[in-house]
Amino acid sequence: MTEASQGSKRVAAAAVALLLMTALLVLYSSDLQRGGAAARHILRFGHAAVASGATAAEQLQPPPNVLSASLPPPPPAPTPEILEAAAEAAVVAAHCTAERRAQYVAAVANGSIPALLAGGWTCNGLDQCSGAFVSEMVGRFRSMPGRYQSLLDLQPCDLFRQIRNRTLWIVGDSNAQRYYKQLSCFLSPFLWPAGQNVHDRFTYDRNYVELVEAKLVKGWEGAGEGLPFCVRLLGSTMMCHMRVNFGDHMLHLLKNLDILNARKQRDIVSFNFGLWHNKRKHFIQQFFAIKNKWVPALDAGMIQGLADYWKVHKAEMPIMIWRDHSPQHFSWEHGEYPHPDDRHKLKDGTCRRLPVRRCPAPACRRMLLPASHRCLHPSACSAACAACALPLQVELQPDGTLVGNDTNVLAGGWRNIVSLPIWRASGIPIQHTWNDTVILHGGHTKAWDCTHFCSPGVYCMWIWSLWRSIADLKLPQL
Repeated sequence: MTEASQGSKRVAAAAVALLLMTALLVLYSSDLQRGGAAARHILRFGHAAVASGATAAEQLQPPPNVLSASLPPPPPAPTPEILEAAAEAAVVAAHCTAERRAQYVAAVANGSIPALLAGGWTCNGLDQCSGAFVSEMVGRFRSMPGRYQSLLDLQPCDLFRQIRNRTLWIVGDSNAQRYYKQLSCFLSPFLWPAGQNVHDRFTYDRNYVELVEAKLVKGWEGAGEGLPFCVRLLGSTMMCHMRVNFGDHMLHLLKNLDILNARKQRDIVSFNFGLWHNKRKHFIQQFFAIKNKWVPALDAGMIQGLADYWKVHKAEMPIMIWRDHSPQHFSWEHGEYPHPDDRHKLKDGTCRRLPVRRCPAPACRRMLLPASHRCLHPSACSAACAACALPLQVELQPDGTLVGNDTNVLAGGWRNIVSLPIWRASGIPIQHTWNDTVILHGGHTKAWDCTHFCSPGVYCMWIWSLWRSIADLKLPQL
């Protein structure tokens, strides 16, 4: 290497060293105001680097952890709890402020569809109600503000506040499962994370799955029974469904709710069963995966066993709410699906408004118009036919009671006649749905299925009745 090139290299190195020293002096001056230790250390390192003849690149690299001693630490990565709290604050600000409520109430008063129904369109695979039925139902709500103003005003944040930091369990048959799906749609603004599948398992822990299957499912599987599934909401909240069709299964579950970590006097369980039972026992030879099973009658003894267990153990159980039986609308006595031995008599698949009168003889029934029960040929009507043709009417009053001349429907159907007196005597909270849904015969899914309901419709009214039932308990917000 020539002497000229060596000189050029020394000049360049000296220039870089001068720049480095200038920068270090600035750091030194600034750091003296904060104690000066780091700057003195860096300055000593700079002198040593220059004295040793280090290259420019080497001089610009401080030793590890020297600069970090004087700089503030980086902010910690947000924890899941911090992210969830921020998300909840954003949802509350968007949906639950007094200003937002005032805007919503004004919009509904001016004709907007209530939030309770608006979330029901394309809801989790539920059958869709017709626009005509929904309009008719909303019109009824508006015509009875004394009864339904709270339903028109109800928003997702109202129910969320009640169940926040709790687990809400919906336990029962296929109607309860659809009800759970409707609830998930209504509370969708609070799902965390968003877009969850309503069939997500309660747990994916293999050992826990085996425990739940062995203790809570085995022996009752066959018609939808299986592992519970849940959605998770903000505020450490969960909502879950457990499929239970039969009374003995329900009693077994109540005795083993601890397996599901249902917290005593904190979590909420809305439960019902009964549609798989009838007035007398019946035999299932083949239905879904059920084979050769005797189903006992739904009688006072079965309900009393559940009520007695609850009365003794309620302090150690979650908050239990019995949901009454909602009406069916079959073309049969009082709309209730007949005993399997009488299924052949159910020839009309139309879901009809209650009450539905059973005429005393086939010849008489043929003389009557199905919709009105008026005599098709009055001159040919016998005395029995004339009596059958008397109109049966039941109407809902603004105070929520029913009036009319069908004592069975007024009392809530035979299943409620059996169960409600026992539950009332026990003191358990009761979620009432019968009266408000008696006249909603147009809200079923299809012909011949006058048990399940479409969406948005009757299940939305169950949500409203649940909200009212929890409000009556005056639980603290968590």
